[in-house]
Order: sequence, then structure tokens, then C-alpha cells
Amino acid sequence: MLAAGLVSGTSGNLSARTSDGASCLVTPSGVDYESMLGADLIEMGLDGSLRSGRLKPSVDTAIHLAIYRARADVGAVIHTHSPFAAAFSAVGAPIPPLSSEWGGFLGGAVRVLDYVPPAQDDTGEAVAEGLGADRAVLLPHHGVLAVGESLPKAHQAAVAVEEGARLAYLASRLGKAEPVPEAELRRIYDFIHRRYGQR
Repeated sequence: MLAAGLVSGTSGNLSARTSDGASCLVTPSGVDYESMLGADLIEMGLDGSLRSGRLKPSVDTAIHLAIYRARADVGAVIHTHSPFAAAFSAVGAPIPPLSSEWGGFLGGAVRVLDYVPPAQDDTGEAVAEGLGADRAVLLPHHGVLAVGESLPKAHQAAVAVEEGARLAYLASRLGKAEPVPEAELRRIYDFIHRRYGQR
């Protein structure tokens, strides 16, 4: 995330579901990624119980846990403050699917949720409900929430959102860009997630 420019300093957070499916490992609150160690991760039960860890978990842990409870298909959650996507979130504009690659990976436009105050324990369910079955959404005046079946897939979704936002911004400077047709997005989504690569 740091190398891809999705986060800086201590911004954002991530988690991954454990193999038994009953808990997740989440990044600690306020620890710089450059100095973070594996031992700094905190294991949280999906019911909100602390399983192990010596540091405080991310202030957005409630959102991660709510998503895991709502979606059995999600194996990892990433929250970023990547600049182009954050700019779209600041003006409340969805990111249109202008690229067959990124739009196809995500399955369509990246929606903007209703405003949810960050760093509150009672907002997890609202964000999980707002996410629905999508791979990524924008949090107004905040950033990106991306999910995937694994950490690499969640990271790829977060990168796709930022690349899509950057493309949409640049294209808007050149003229009116038409989004990829919905039927084509569905076809590419199916290809990427079910047939592409070594299966």
C-alpha cells in the first residue's frame, strides 16, 4: 500500500480473515507502516473480542468486523486515502468505469456512500450495508474501502479504484469520456475473476 501511494504515515488500515474464519488480523492504531512489524498486528474475534495483541487495533476495526460478518466471500479489507480517489470522495462524485481493465475488475462505477463519521464503534454495520456486494466504495470526505477474497485481491481492488480515479480525472481534462458499456463490464468481470490466469 505504501509503495503504491495508497497510504502514507499512519493513514488507512487493513485486515485479513484468519483461516478458521472466526477472527481477523488487523493493523494497529497510529503505527507508521515503515516501522510496523508482524507482531504488531492484533487478532480480533468477529464478535469484537480481543484474541491477541499488545497494541490497540485500528480505529476502524468495527467496520472490518461488520464486513466479515456480512460477507463470507471477503478475506481481506483495505482502507486507503489514495489522493485521486479521495478527491472524488471529497466532491461526492462516483468514479466512472472508463477503463475496461479497472472497471472490469471492479464490476462498474465506484459508488459514494452516505457520510459515516470515521473512528466510531457504531458505524460498522452502516458501512457494511452500504458496501453491499461491491468490491470497493468511496467514504465521503475520507477515502476508499476495498475488499477481496484475499489480501492480494483487496489490494488490487484498492489500486483499481485509485487508477480509475486518476484516469477519470485526466480524461475529464481532455473532454467527455464515455464509460465502458455495462454488458462489457459484466463480461470482463466474469473473465477476470473466474477464467483469467493459471486456474
